[in-house]
Amino acid sequence: RPFKWGRIRDGKLVIENEFKSPEFFSRLRGSANPVVVGDELWCLTHMVLYGEPRRYFHLIVKLDGATLKPKALSMPFCFREIGVEYSLFMDVKMKEGRVHFITSLWGKDPAEIIVDINSFVFIGN
Repeated sequence: RPFKWGRIRDGKLVIENEFKSPEFFSRLRGSANPVVVGDELWCLTHMVLYGEPRRYFHLIVKLDGATLKPKALSMPFCFREIGVEYSLFMDVKMKEGRVHFITSLWGKDPAEIIVDINSFVFIGN
């Protein structure tokens, strides 16, 4: 599947760049806001394993800040437990060496989760 990005011009989306992305990316869904980290954009995504119950696994995708091409992908992780976990917020605090998330379990029980940045294992650069 192609990865496309563009800008809104005169009320319409105008595609500015497009390139092939790994097939695995078709399973990923967006979650939180992208975060600028140096010359990269870090994007929190998730994938769903359907069953009873559904299981959500999260991954961070590192994009090149200039081209938006994927550079690296974290190993999947859960915040608190395997199940339906949502996250609508991520912030990377490089000086602290931590990543902050706001999450919820099954759409309730919100919590701030703080993770040591070295806990993430990335495949790629």
